[in-house]
Amino acid sequence: MRSPKTFRHISRSRWATECLAGSCLITFTRRGYHCDPKLPLPFLGIASQKNHIALYHMGMYTEPKLRAWFEKEWPRHSSKKLDMGKSCIRFRKPDDVPVELLGQLASKMMVEEWIEIYEKHVKR
Repeated sequence: MRSPKTFRHISRSRWATECLAGSCLITFTRRGYHCDPKLPLPFLGIASQKNHIALYHMGMYTEPKLRAWFEKEWPRHSSKKLDMGKSCIRFRKPDDVPVELLGQLASKMMVEEWIEIYEKHVKR
């Protein structure tokens, strides 16, 4: 399966160590990531850490309604306790990943919405 043209897979970035990240292309975002404009803007990412698998969704960091929706939906899809940071959701085992819920989360915010939110809040 090919990625949409608005995404590029990268194996290393400054926002998550050893992260396979779906990131907006620099040309699509016009200015790239504010910390390093040569890097694409992070949006979604997956990282295999030492003790867990992490899913990063930058929209959950900036949109309280999206995060509240996810926290409310979690118990309907998983019997595990939600282990979450500001933008990451941590899973101990691959079998713990509620794939259907993550699919719903991914469909709640489009790339264009994320870029608009990002550009509105970031001072350059």
